[in-house]
Amino acid sequence: MATVGCRHLTAVKWNEETKKYDTEVKTFEVIKSIDITPTTYESKNTYSDAVREVVTGLSSLEVAINTADLTPEDIMFFLGGHKDVSTGVITFSVTDQPITCALMFESLLSDQKNSRYTCIYMCKAQQPKESFKSKVENGVEFMDKQIVFTCIPNEDGKYKAQVDSTNETAAAAIEAWYEYPFGYNPEE
Repeated sequence: MATVGCRHLTAVKWNEETKKYDTEVKTFEVIKSIDITPTTYESKNTYSDAVREVVTGLSSLEVAINTADLTPEDIMFFLGGHKDVSTGVITFSVTDQPITCALMFESLLSDQKNSRYTCIYMCKAQQPKESFKSKVENGVEFMDKQIVFTCIPNEDGKYKAQVDSTNETAAAAIEAWYEYPFGYNPEE
């Protein structure tokens, strides 16, 4: 079934020391689109002038999130940075380290009643693309912000979890979808 839109983007930081996701979640409500592009590899075994075997696999995902509302605080959450408490100014440095996080979101299915839930593990943000333009002659041209993540499989090879709300056996998983990344219950 086709999907329509995206909502409830949620990020949860990965703690490298404990090898668990933190319990604090950050939600971003104003999302225009999320594009997921796989990076794959292919190796061919050729002999007698013919391809006899092909091996393919996934090396990473690129997740691009387009939003109309990505604040400096949001960028600081993903990329690091320092906020001066006396002035409120956020500065970014070449020594800032982006966090690793899981990204979870929901897309409405084309039946307009059910949703598809997606969780992507081990995502690390790149510097966001920013564009600025002067006002155009006959109106305003809105400039969206985009932040791109490189996502790799976790230690057991999983890179994404996904379920549709039409799956009757998934009710408990869907109910906890935004509390922690699927498969990483902090109480276990």
